[in-house]
Amino acid sequence: MELRSKSKRLMPLPGGDRRGAPGADAGRHSMRAIGGEGLGGRPFAGGPAIGREPEQCESTQSSQNQNINSPVTPVEDVSQEAPATKPATTKTGKPRVRMQWNDDINTFIMRTYYYITKLETDRTMYCKNLFDRFKLQYPHLNVTAQRIADQRRVILRNKLLSDLAIDNIKKEVRDQLKEEEQNELQSTLHSENAIRSDSYNSSFEDNLPLNLLRTQSDLTISPTSLTPQTLSQTQTRLDPSDTQHVESRNQSDDYIQSVTDMLETALTEYSGSDPTARPRLPRLRGNKKLYQLVDLFNNKILSKFCTADSDINHIHTLIYCSALVICKQLGYKIEPQNTHKHSRRSFKKPAWQVRLEKDIEKLRADIARVTQYITNNERSENLCNKVELIFKKNQLHSSHERNNRRPEEFLDTLKQKLSLKAQRLRRYKKALERKEDNKLFSTNEKVFYRNLGQQNKSERDISEQGDKELPTSEDLKNYWASIWEKDAEYNFEADWIKKEENRFQNIEEMVFDDVNRDDIEMVTRKMKSWKAAGTDGVHSFWYKKFYILHDILGRVISDVIKGNINLPQFLTTGVTFMLPKSKNTKDPSQYRPITCLPTLYKLITSCITNKLNSHIENNKILSEEQKGCRRNHLGCKEQLVIDSIILKHAHKHKRNINITYIDYQKAFDSVPHSWLIRVLQIYKVNPTIITFLESAMSNWKTTLLLNEIRTEEIPIRNGIFQGDSLSPLWFCLAMNPLSALLNDSNNGYKLTHTTSICHLMYMDDIKLFSKSDQAMKNLIEITKTFSKDINMKFGLDKCRTLRIVKGRVNASQNFNINHSFQSMDLGDSYKYLGIQQDKGIHHIKIKKELTQEYFRRINTLCKKHLYSKNLFKAINTFAVPVLTYSFGIIKWTKTDINKLEIRTRTTLTKHNYMHPKSAIQRTTQPHVDLKASNKWLKLGALFPETEGFMIAIQDQIINTRNYKKYILKDPHLITDKCRKCNRQSETIQHITSACPNLTQTDYTHRHNQICNIIHQKLAFKYQLLTGKPLPYYQYTPKPVLESSSHKMYFDRAILTDRTVHNNRPDITLIDKQNKQVYIIDVAVPNTHNLHKTITEKIHKYTELKEEIVKIWQMDKVHIVPLVLSSTGVIPRHLLSALRNLDIPESTYMTMQKAAILNTCRIVRRFLQDDTSSIPNSGNVTHLA
Repeated sequence: MELRSKSKRLMPLPGGDRRGAPGADAGRHSMRAIGGEGLGGRPFAGGPAIGREPEQCESTQSSQNQNINSPVTPVEDVSQEAPATKPATTKTGKPRVRMQWNDDINTFIMRTYYYITKLETDRTMYCKNLFDRFKLQYPHLNVTAQRIADQRRVILRNKLLSDLAIDNIKKEVRDQLKEEEQNELQSTLHSENAIRSDSYNSSFEDNLPLNLLRTQSDLTISPTSLTPQTLSQTQTRLDPSDTQHVESRNQSDDYIQSVTDMLETALTEYSGSDPTARPRLPRLRGNKKLYQLVDLFNNKILSKFCTADSDINHIHTLIYCSALVICKQLGYKIEPQNTHKHSRRSFKKPAWQVRLEKDIEKLRADIARVTQYITNNERSENLCNKVELIFKKNQLHSSHERNNRRPEEFLDTLKQKLSLKAQRLRRYKKALERKEDNKLFSTNEKVFYRNLGQQNKSERDISEQGDKELPTSEDLKNYWASIWEKDAEYNFEADWIKKEENRFQNIEEMVFDDVNRDDIEMVTRKMKSWKAAGTDGVHSFWYKKFYILHDILGRVISDVIKGNINLPQFLTTGVTFMLPKSKNTKDPSQYRPITCLPTLYKLITSCITNKLNSHIENNKILSEEQKGCRRNHLGCKEQLVIDSIILKHAHKHKRNINITYIDYQKAFDSVPHSWLIRVLQIYKVNPTIITFLESAMSNWKTTLLLNEIRTEEIPIRNGIFQGDSLSPLWFCLAMNPLSALLNDSNNGYKLTHTTSICHLMYMDDIKLFSKSDQAMKNLIEITKTFSKDINMKFGLDKCRTLRIVKGRVNASQNFNINHSFQSMDLGDSYKYLGIQQDKGIHHIKIKKELTQEYFRRINTLCKKHLYSKNLFKAINTFAVPVLTYSFGIIKWTKTDINKLEIRTRTTLTKHNYMHPKSAIQRTTQPHVDLKASNKWLKLGALFPETEGFMIAIQDQIINTRNYKKYILKDPHLITDKCRKCNRQSETIQHITSACPNLTQTDYTHRHNQICNIIHQKLAFKYQLLTGKPLPYYQYTPKPVLESSSHKMYFDRAILTDRTVHNNRPDITLIDKQNKQVYIIDVAVPNTHNLHKTITEKIHKYTELKEEIVKIWQMDKVHIVPLVLSSTGVIPRHLLSALRNLDIPESTYMTMQKAAILNTCRIVRRFLQDDTSSIPNSGNVTHLA
């Protein structure tokens, strides 16, 4: 027992590191007395130490100079005498020394820290980088990375360097960073030779702190570098240990060169090859290394391989090869082009499943034999032998019991083992399913959702199971070739064509402007990064992220559209995946074609679409009845709202109305190419674009894929090549003349004496309205004539007519106009734009159906065992839109919504995703109090000028550089980067709370004024202050206030036993009587960061909370974040926090006013000041 106690006493104290407060050095300053004096500790050892008096430092320095010729100690320049209370040497015989941090070392630490963190805007892995650079400068000093990081905090906390010195260091670093950024920007514009000549110097500078950036002639090794001396702030040197940095620089250069060599090899291999035969590029998961490689290619590599003469083939090959090299660098497997993930693959069971199933099968057989042995008196010799072997193998039931003896005991052991194995198999399968579901959700949400539906489940079974009969390659090709290869023509002599030309003869011809960088960025920004690529396999991610090529891409795309460069054949070749629409999988017509086009082709047509949309909107070409492909419209929902108004009007006023639903048979595949070109000419699209589209259209072709079936290429001679953003807009233009024909017939349903409506269109879905049977016949005849002239046919099985007489459905005779449209009787309904309807919308019935589908999807998702984040994202994406699509169309009352919320929470609780006693507000908790956020407007306590300026800030219409460039389109503005930090885009959010150059000045001033409000309120509430309260902008909080019942700290660190980095809250209120502590911290973020900031504040002080409970022996510690936005938006949490502090809720009005006034001041000063620095903040001039 004695030995055990001794061994325990020799071990470290429980609790790990006992260094005390964060930033404290080796034990001496870990705790301090109340008055600020250090507690009793060992005396200093001769040399000057941080925080000593100047006289002591001078006397010590003189004693050091006397011993300058003494032998060099293991720690150069900072060695001290051994403390008088301890031996002169350690147990290992080494001299006992204590480190001295002088001003030069402290200056170097702060300068290097600000440089590698880019003025504290990026603190990622800064400790390691700071340590590496420190060892490069002072290789003879034996310190750890943590010690250097602690010293940086000591410098700031104890003000070892003056504020003026810190400001000067920041200014020098800021100037250096700005100069390096400008040099880097200029280097990207130089030629290849200039880039290569500068690569050595730039790579060397990128790896050195500011005071090591010297010319090559200065990098010499001094013979005196081995003597104990202190380097001045302006001197640098390299001794033999500095070769470590040179090696790291060479390694960096070698890596860039190796990647460049890989790219050159890939370009040599694939230049001039068929892009459709190249290896497939995989989808990549976003990670830090991926984006580092992308940045490396943008900044160092891609510019070397681009010239002014680069054509579209070279740019495409360069992007492909760059993506290929990055995939190889990340370790991805590159598959050959002929490998398709959609092809049927044999399923192989995992080894654990095979093993468990084999064990279960054997156990069942053993159980059957033992059961037969027990129940059957006539036992065969074979049975007895087998049972005897079973008993021998299963004698042990558990290690804590005696062995099995009776047959019934052996049988029970076997049954328990069977249950165990079966449960293990279920558990493993469940874990595998959970892993696969989450992986599929993360990589391809669309496929995950497709696999959830019943119809899509049958499609998946059809495509994956081999027992379904599929059409042959020839049958598939012949059917779709009969539709696409037929070169149809429109009716050139149709009268309505001339009328349409006359309607638009006075509009100006579309002007074609060259595609530029902004066009490419606008298009790629909207592209989904990993959407299925076309035949070339290059995903849109690479076009989006290789921004250095956007200028060249704009130029080559302009040349292609103008005809200066021929469009490559592979860009007009698609790959069409066939998805079954029914169980009749042998019929080729029962498949839905989904075409994937090359990303570069979609990029070209998207640029054309944007320019074409501007021409259409400026000249009001598309009719108001067509809601497809219209920007800033709600599409289907607009049509459904208009339709419901018409039906309600007829029902309310008991009017007669005739309705016809028109459906086309393969509408997109039927429009003749000649009509597509003619309609562009009618609407005066630029001839350059028409010529390009006509040329591209002549080369359209695709290959059909169905599992392992692959057809030959099928040319597209009829219909629109689907798969890009241009095709739906082009189709709407092709259908546009029909609206004018129907409107001119004057056969519509009259809503008022001056307003009538005869049709609604959404793409090819047409709904006709008329006042009588004859008027409806006229409308159908017009539609039929137009459709025949452009070679389109009705899908008669889906066309319906409805006759309503005095608000009631009345079955009418069929309309016989060469086509019989089936009429709807009482009780029949038609699904129009996703909503079932007859004479109106059955709200109760549809609400019931939508509710059932909503909860079916939620239950399906809950059974998939997704991770929490994925589950609620899936619910919001897959289930909630079932309901939201009907909002505004179906009558949902507050009671209905409350019932949905209750049932949703019940469903989540049933699947153990919510606790039965958890707060019901958690699922839909609003985080912003709208009434409180607008209180400052209602009070009217601000000058009109200030009020208007804040509203302009909230509306984001302040004249920032971002606003000038992207909204005002200022041609003289070169960049939208912030005029202060020159790093981020200068948006209003960046100015109000995100510019690093304002953090220590204006933002801190705004923050402190809000702290003043809370501090003064608490001080007077608990009688820590007496007298008359001051205005908050004149009030200066004291660091410590104390009475017999309460104590309050302001911006004062709390000393702790263990190291706690976040130990300095804004306000700490101690209730001595009730033994409670309130940790109060204030923040003023942007509005979109309110909830995130509140969560971060709570987590930030959790460790401090635990330490306070232990050290101060408190009963309870409250963490109270007080957060409001920079524009005065009040979260609900703020009101709750004020109640927790027992402060009047109306205090938020003063806090809101202070935030608004300071934000207005910050923005005004920012816009008026074009310099790179901001003077220290003064008091706010209050306008109200």
